[in-house]
Amino acid sequence: FPSHDREFMVVRRNVSYTVGYDINRLKLNSRIGQRKDQLIERNAVRDDKFVNLSANWQLNARNSVTLSGDYSDLVYELDGQERGGELTGTLKSLTLSLDRKINKALTANMNVKRLTVAYKDDARDYQENRAWVGFQYKF
Repeated sequence: FPSHDREFMVVRRNVSYTVGYDINRLKLNSRIGQRKDQLIERNAVRDDKFVNLSANWQLNARNSVTLSGDYSDLVYELDGQERGGELTGTLKSLTLSLDRKINKALTANMNVKRLTVAYKDDARDYQENRAWVGFQYKF
């Protein structure tokens, strides 16, 4: 059957620097970097400069809580030209996670996230709230 899905080749360049601090039950981490995706077939480039800050507190031997914040400057260029600045903007998110180690092989987590994307001079802005649970099993 013919498919209407299209596949695109993407070349990704990612550079980041991470600094962390760990004392007793508290772990602090910061990450700064740049991610550049080049969509070959569309002759388009997506350029993100980002900062991530996170703090993890080990509540006890089995439970920990993590608060993480992200900020990115977004630039989307088509044919090497910015499209009138309409796809230049920012992405901000804040995530709170509760992790529980159930046994040696199984870990569960509960997460909530607030995401805001704001483009300059564009009506594509959006905000979103997410909540999810996850399980990780190691064989």
